[in-house]
Amino acid sequence: MKRSTLVAALVLVLLGGYVYWTERPSETPSDPDAVFDVTPDEIERIEIQGSHADAAVIVERHDEGFRLVAPDAAPADPDEVALLLDNLSDMRFVRTIEDDGQLDLETFGLDNASLTVRFQTASTLPTGIRFGKDTLTPRTQYAQRLDSADVLVVADHLSNNLRKSAWQLRDKSLFARDDVRSPVTVMIERHGEHVTFERLNGKWRLLSPVQALGDAVAIERLVHRVRTAQMVQLPEDEAEPLASFGLDPPPILVEVSFAEGEPVSLELGAEKSIDIFARVMPSGGVFLIEGGLSDELTRPSESFVSKRLLDHSVDEIAAIRIAVSERAARVGAGPSINSLLRVLTTTNGTEIVTLLPSVAPSYEVTISTNEAETEIVFYEPREGYVYANRAGESVALRIPTEIWIRLDELLATALAQGGA
Repeated sequence: MKRSTLVAALVLVLLGGYVYWTERPSETPSDPDAVFDVTPDEIERIEIQGSHADAAVIVERHDEGFRLVAPDAAPADPDEVALLLDNLSDMRFVRTIEDDGQLDLETFGLDNASLTVRFQTASTLPTGIRFGKDTLTPRTQYAQRLDSADVLVVADHLSNNLRKSAWQLRDKSLFARDDVRSPVTVMIERHGEHVTFERLNGKWRLLSPVQALGDAVAIERLVHRVRTAQMVQLPEDEAEPLASFGLDPPPILVEVSFAEGEPVSLELGAEKSIDIFARVMPSGGVFLIEGGLSDELTRPSESFVSKRLLDHSVDEIAAIRIAVSERAARVGAGPSINSLLRVLTTTNGTEIVTLLPSVAPSYEVTISTNEAETEIVFYEPREGYVYANRAGESVALRIPTEIWIRLDELLATALAQGGA
């Protein structure tokens, strides 16, 4: 065998032995140990550095919670920061390669770390960890504490969990997450039309462009979508004039007001793919949000009108008065009255009609509760439908004839049994 071949074989054996020695499983494996002795509540500052060319991402604890301070200043996402804190405090290592004075950091990819995370508590000096190459053992990676020369072997998911960009750590909520105030009015300006809702005594009403009982589910869903809207992207150039984002003037404006405190106001502008430019007033920063909110805000106003004939339960009704032509009767309890109340409180219209029908009234029914009275006028059947108009409203409900036949029977029976 040639001398050069023998030397090459010897080097290969030695290298293989070194890799085996550093990668060998422990003969007496123990539970993974903590990398840091710290709790989430103790960490005051975190700095995340990718490659040397990347700007550091820094979050710091303030009285109101963590804030992003670099590369931009903004509130931090509390959920994302909580994950960072948990990963740092719960981090475990599989084993340690102790420094014998001859460890070559380049071998472990730690001379030019792919990720470095530093953190500081109120009572300790800054520390942290850097991550290097993957090991030969699946799903593990080399790492090193910044205050130690030893090399650690850790699970490779840890670096993925800690590698966060400024955008990922930024709180994308448009409005305060902890705002639990109950809204009292909602105003929408859209392409020249004004839509206004008001909540009074726990019930929503539509004030414009029509006057009607509001659909509580639809209105509350709209308010929830506005208050929980989130940024999905920032524009490439935020310094562009508002007109370039379709916000001068904005075609859509929504404002939610409360009994106390400042209202929540949002302007929506031009579309960009499936998203739409928007800004919160009065702060005025431009961003992109999901375009679905625009669809919700431009729904026909009639879709926010309640199709329930009567917005009361049977137990809430104290009295009922029925009038037809020259005759009127106030009716009390009884099997037929209970049946009438059940039908009245469970009937839904099939459509909202904005113009009242030009036909004569058939019945006028006044429902009394301990808080208020509701008057409903039923009109004579026309084209297979009966129309019902709640007093004070500029719309009518279209009710199918098959439901009206049952109502007409119950109303006539109650009227015959009632007194003046």
